[in-house]
Amino acid sequence: MTGPDDQAALKYDDIAREVLALLGSDNSENVLAGIDRLVTIDDTRPESFYFLGLAALEMDEIGRALELFEKAASLDPECFEYAEALANLYTQVGRLNEGLFYAKLSMTLMPHPTIEGLLPIRFSNYFTSLKTVSPSSNYLKGMSLYSVRRFSDSIRHFDRELKINPNNAECRRDYGDALCELGRYAEALEHLSKAVALQPNDAGTRFKLGNLCYRLGEFEEAPLQHKAALELDGDSIELAAAIFARTSALPPGHTKVIKELYEHLQRRLKDAPGLPPEAILDDDSGTESNEEKVRLAYISNRSEFGDQARMVEPLLQLHSRQQFHVTVYQQSHGNDSTTQRLRASADNLRYVGNLDDEHLAVVIAGDEIDILVDLCTDDVNNRATVLQMHPAKVQVGAWGAGMGLGMPGIDYVLTDDITDEAAKAELPENQKTLKVDFGLLSYQSRKTLPAAGELPLEKFGAPAIGISCDAGAIMRDEAEMLAEILNKTPQARIIAGATPVVDPEAFNRIKFQFKAFGLADRIEMSSDQKYADRMIVDPDYWNSIDVFVDVGRRANPVVIADSLWMGVPVLSLKGERPFDRLGASVIYTAARPGWIAETRADLIKLTVDILSDAGALSGIRKNLRNEMRQALLFNPEPHVRSIERAYLKILGRETPTT
Repeated sequence: MTGPDDQAALKYDDIAREVLALLGSDNSENVLAGIDRLVTIDDTRPESFYFLGLAALEMDEIGRALELFEKAASLDPECFEYAEALANLYTQVGRLNEGLFYAKLSMTLMPHPTIEGLLPIRFSNYFTSLKTVSPSSNYLKGMSLYSVRRFSDSIRHFDRELKINPNNAECRRDYGDALCELGRYAEALEHLSKAVALQPNDAGTRFKLGNLCYRLGEFEEAPLQHKAALELDGDSIELAAAIFARTSALPPGHTKVIKELYEHLQRRLKDAPGLPPEAILDDDSGTESNEEKVRLAYISNRSEFGDQARMVEPLLQLHSRQQFHVTVYQQSHGNDSTTQRLRASADNLRYVGNLDDEHLAVVIAGDEIDILVDLCTDDVNNRATVLQMHPAKVQVGAWGAGMGLGMPGIDYVLTDDITDEAAKAELPENQKTLKVDFGLLSYQSRKTLPAAGELPLEKFGAPAIGISCDAGAIMRDEAEMLAEILNKTPQARIIAGATPVVDPEAFNRIKFQFKAFGLADRIEMSSDQKYADRMIVDPDYWNSIDVFVDVGRRANPVVIADSLWMGVPVLSLKGERPFDRLGASVIYTAARPGWIAETRADLIKLTVDILSDAGALSGIRKNLRNEMRQALLFNPEPHVRSIERAYLKILGRETPTT
C-alpha cells in the first residue's frame, strides 16, 4: 500500500512527463501551468526549476533562466544537465569564468535519468558556445532602441542584461545614460558610478558621468570627470568639442575651467585633418540650375530632432524656395513621423551617419553648400572634425552645441537683441555674431495641449509659483532669490516641475537649498506625469501654478513657450551667459518685455507685484493663448524671413522681397 508521499511522487512524475512532452511546442501556457502544478506538489524538486529554466529559454529570458538553473543546481549539485546548462549560458553571455567552472564540473557528473537531452541545441555544446561569445541579444536590443532615443523601451532590455551579467560595464554605462535622458537621475547616478568602478579607463563612461553631474548641479565634479575622459581619449576632437560645449551650462564664476577646456580643444584642432583634395572645388563649378539660389544646409546628430523639431520644421517648410535650396544632413537613422515630415519639408535629406569625416566633407563640398548650419547637440557623435575642415563657404552655429560659441569651424553665431551682448563677451577672435530681428527662436504651438484651467490663486486662495525641477539651475543664489519672493508673499508656495519626468533626486537637492532659509516646507514636487506623451511636461502642471519663474539659468525655451500657450505668465531673469538668456529671448519674441528682469531685485519685485493682483492674473490666464496666437513666437514666418536676411547678408546677396 502506498502512502501520501508515494502518491505525490507518482503524481509529480505523471505531470513531469506531460511537461516533457509539451516542451519545445508552441503550447507555452500549458507548459507553464504544468510547471506551476509541479512546484505546488513539491517546491524542493530541482526538476521543477530546470523545467522553468527551459521555459524561460523558450521566451528568451536568459537572465531568468540562469537564476532557475542555478536554483536547480543548488538543490542537486550532482546533476550533469544543470551544470551543462549553466556552462553554456554563462559562456554565451560573456561570463567566461563561470562558464568554464560549470564546464569542468559537468565532466565529473552523471546524466539525469529522465530529463537528458531537453536542453536546446544552441545551449548544449560548451565548445560551440565558446565560438559564439558576443554581446547578448538583450544588450544589442537595448542599444538599438537607445540609438533611436526610445529610452523607456531600451532600459527594459538593459535591465534583463544586467540580471544575466551585472558586471557588464558598457550596459551599465548606457543604462545610466538612458535613465539620465528620462530624468531618473538617482538611478542613473547609481549605474554610471558602478560602470566607472567596473571600467575606470573608459572615456565614454567618464563623459556620461560628467554630463549627469552637470544636470545635478555638481559643477566642480563635472569638469573633473570630463578632464579624466580627455586624458583617457587623447585624440577625439568630437569628445573635446562636446566637453567644451557642455561648459555653457556652468554658472558665472567658472571662467578658469571654461578657458582650460577651450584651450584643450584648440590644441586638438591643430592636428585636425584638412579639407580633402577631392572636396576643393573650382570657383566656377556651380551648377546652372541652382546658381541663383543659396544652397543652405542643416546638419544634425539627432535621430528625431526632439524639441528641436518644433523650430526646425517651420524653418524647412517656410524657407523661400525662390532663393534657397535646403538640404538636411542627418547623422542618425530615424523613421518617426517627425522625421518623415522633415524629409518632406527639405529639398534634400541625406543620411550621413555611415560616412567618415573625409567622405562627409567631400559630400558637403560636392553639394556646393553656401551656408551650413550646425544643429548638432553636445554629444560625441557631433561632426566637429568635419566642421573644422570647413567644407561649406560659411558655417553658422545657433541652436546646436553651446550655441556655436567657440565650436570648431563656426564662423558666425546667431544671436538676437537679448543674447547678442552676452555672446560677444564670450566670442573668440575667429567668430562673429549674426544678429537676427524678432528674436532667436520661434515655434509651432502644441495643438494637443488643452485649454488653460482655473487660476490656482482663485481656486485655493494662495498663489503657486512654478520653477523648473532642475538641480543645476536652482543653486544657493537662486534659492535665496526665490526665498525672498516667498518671504514677501507669505501664503505662496513653490511647485518644482516643468520637466517631463520630475526626479526625486533633483527635487531633494533643490529642497536642500531652501533649508538654509527655513523654507523647505514651502516647496513641493509636482505630481506624477499622467499625460500620454511622456516626453513633454504634463499640462496639469501648468494648471497647478499661477506664474512660472525662470531664474536666469539653463531655461528650456520649449517649456517656456508651452507655459505661455497654457496661459501662465513667465517672469524671466536675463542671465549673465548667452545660454542662460534663452528664456528671456523667448519672452522677448512673445512681445512681453515687461516680464524680463535685468537684476534679481527686479525679478523679486516683478513676481511679488504680479502675484498681488489676482484679477490681473485671471485676465492673463483667460487671454494669453489668444494673444500668443498673434505673437511672433508662434508665427514662424517673420522669424524665418529674418534669419534668411541674416544669411543673405553674410553672402552679400539681396534680401527676399516677400
